[in-house]
Amino acid sequence: MKRKSLALSGEELTDSFRSQKEWAWLIAFAFFSGEVGAGLFFLSMLYGHAMGAAIGLAIVAVCKNGAHLLYLGKPLRFWRAVAHPQSSWISRGLIALGVFMVFGFLAVLSQFSATSWTIFATDTLVGRTIWLVAVLSALILMIYDGLVMAYPPSIALWHTPFVPVLCLTYSLLGGATVLLFLVHLGLGTASVDMHSLAPMELALIIANLLLLLAYLVTRLRARAAAREAVLLLSKGRYALPFVGGVIVVGLLGTLVFSLFFSLTHLFFFLYLVAAAELIGDFLLRFSLLKAGVFSPVLPLSIKRRDASI
Repeated sequence: MKRKSLALSGEELTDSFRSQKEWAWLIAFAFFSGEVGAGLFFLSMLYGHAMGAAIGLAIVAVCKNGAHLLYLGKPLRFWRAVAHPQSSWISRGLIALGVFMVFGFLAVLSQFSATSWTIFATDTLVGRTIWLVAVLSALILMIYDGLVMAYPPSIALWHTPFVPVLCLTYSLLGGATVLLFLVHLGLGTASVDMHSLAPMELALIIANLLLLLAYLVTRLRARAAAREAVLLLSKGRYALPFVGGVIVVGLLGTLVFSLFFSLTHLFFFLYLVAAAELIGDFLLRFSLLKAGVFSPVLPLSIKRRDASI
């Protein structure tokens, strides 16, 4: 008597984990640019740095929206994605994106305005309302992609509150890095003291490292598909971009370069900080997307008699 274990996969039978193949480079770039742009806009608005806010808005408008439109293939059908806000995180996120684009533009306009009498000025009720809506919508964009990933239980690696939290903290880290770079380049001025920005970046690097390690540990203790995904990230096919790119370059490298910059004040190290952090930031999104695997359907044991019996 022989046994054969089979599991359903689409129209075929398989007994192994299946990687998701829908989201790859384009979606990783859309997530990366949207979160970094929103994080830069968020921090720039808090510090009163008009140039940073404008660049953050432009990153979201051009890079995130452009990548999403390329991914859709038929951009004229994008309206269908916003048709179900009562049940779809994608619809809610696109609505938040639209709100951010409108109020973010008005908020940036008020930051650059030289006339105090304009209705968009930040010292008026309308101006304060615009500022608040723009900042809150940026905050939603910073966690939205994580909520989209974490909501469905089909991919165990993503189905955890750690994912939106990591999106938030990485958005803040990316925004702080770019804003610090802009300040030291002399692009734009801030309305408040920015001496807290460098210590904030160091704190975010350490926080992200600890959060990432905690995330991996919890996934190792979760379902088999989550453990399989962690193995893919730690010593499998995605170990190079994740361990080498996300942890070594993106976090440890950024930390070392940040410390060198704070000690020497050599601008060369700030270039390395920005490059290392943004590389690690992108590779985190890419690695998590590519390592997402579906659990196999429970095997069906089929008993077959040997032909000779």
